[in-house]
Amino acid sequence: MKKNSIPESIEIHSKELIKSSIKVYLTVLGPLGTAIDEVLFGIGDRIRTKRLEKFVEELSSVLKNIDEKYINRDFRKTDELHDVLIPTIGHSIKTRHLEKIRLYARILVDSFEPNNDTETSEDFLYIVSNLTLKDIRVLKSSIELTEELKVEKLKSTDPKEFDDFINTTKLLNRLELSEADITFSLTKLSVFGLLKEYYSGMVFGNTPGGNFKNTGKLTQFYRIMTTTNNGEHEEPL
Repeated sequence: MKKNSIPESIEIHSKELIKSSIKVYLTVLGPLGTAIDEVLFGIGDRIRTKRLEKFVEELSSVLKNIDEKYINRDFRKTDELHDVLIPTIGHSIKTRHLEKIRLYARILVDSFEPNNDTETSEDFLYIVSNLTLKDIRVLKSSIELTEELKVEKLKSTDPKEFDDFINTTKLLNRLELSEADITFSLTKLSVFGLLKEYYSGMVFGNTPGGNFKNTGKLTQFYRIMTTTNNGEHEEPL
């Protein structure tokens, strides 16, 4: 049997000591402590393992569609890969939502593209980690609405006066969400730079929730959501 080195032994014993100390303190909390203990050291490990397995499955699914010419092989040897990979895995085991795990896998794969800006991948990881599924639904509908409005504007007899804004009123007809939920999500997407707010909806006579338009960041994010990395697009997740 291989013996651990002194540093490895110290690390192992330190972790066990910390774990034992935490368990002692949790016993004081009664039933609540038991529940926390189970999450941290029992079912919690199984949950994290299951989520990591799902992330690897999604990553494998995306990579199957990759054309090797889209892969920056030198990227695998860089600090940048480490700085994208570790947060990606960390975020994936912190969410129970498959949809977000899929997005994390796509963002990681996108970071392998030649000439990719690694900081953009880090930005998108941060954004997704702070979005709820409601926010993602509003984001998708905003993209779809933007594309439809582009077509309608081209057909309009007066394009300059055409209302091509994204707002709560238009999205209410597309989503089974409350006005408050949609407005809140649009505001969040604006804070993250995916949408641009043109004025506040609180102004008398203006559209409730404000008016928004697509930004370059939203277009980039949409590409990651839908591109299979072989030049083709698929339906959003």
